[in-house]
Amino acid sequence: MPMDEQQDKDFLAQVAYDDAAALNTRDHIQEHYGSHSQSWYRWVSAHLHARPGMRWLDMGCGPGHLWWRERAHLAAGSKVLLTDLSSGMVAAARHNLDGAGPAFSFTVADSEALPLAAQQFDAVMALGLLDHLPRRAESLAEVRRVLQPGGFFYASAGGRRHLQELERAVQPFLPDVTYGGSAAAFGIENGMAQLEPFFRHVALYLYEDELLFREVEPVVAYVCSEARVGRRLHGELLAAFEAHVATMLADEGVIRVTRQKGLFAAQL
Repeated sequence: MPMDEQQDKDFLAQVAYDDAAALNTRDHIQEHYGSHSQSWYRWVSAHLHARPGMRWLDMGCGPGHLWWRERAHLAAGSKVLLTDLSSGMVAAARHNLDGAGPAFSFTVADSEALPLAAQQFDAVMALGLLDHLPRRAESLAEVRRVLQPGGFFYASAGGRRHLQELERAVQPFLPDVTYGGSAAAFGIENGMAQLEPFFRHVALYLYEDELLFREVEPVVAYVCSEARVGRRLHGELLAAFEAHVATMLADEGVIRVTRQKGLFAAQL
């Protein structure tokens, strides 16, 4: 996929992430086919410096999966503002957290120009967001602006091996497709260098997992959940890809897909 499309705001907000369907598909598959002892969201939650009464900002919140799954672990008195460039994602997050109480509020916002007052948050989240931002420095400057002194910023990223097996499987059919975001833009290999100019301390925690597939359907569903793939992989091309996956399973018995992710924890 061309880099400009991956970082194009209109494409991201109106096509790739106009609603939660694709992210829900990927989240379901990762939860049911992963082999890690902890789910991704439970693991992330366990690495947060959370305490009662904190004020949180989630940039690029998507459907609010982290907060929906981990709401029982939210420290007492915490307040969370969920924001996303996509109004469809904000609507999905609001729906998922309906009834969760006054701890959660929602708004559509661009991370490069947050419509928020300075120094009002104790922590800011950006899970799977920074690799989509062509002007990351502007968004990181906004994070600094809205954080209290000593506040924390959490950003997740993939590594170069993230979903590499899916990429190899689909490229004979769509040679320009890459999977797992853009580790070259912001990943576990280069994220530290990008964050250190903005924060006094940055740590990286690694999450290594494998998705284990013994059926064709979840592999195809995961691949087609990417907007740039689902729009092009159909008809005879889709049938050929399904046959290719079936052959891989017949030959190997299981398809193993690497999940190589990390969580940066940075302090202002």
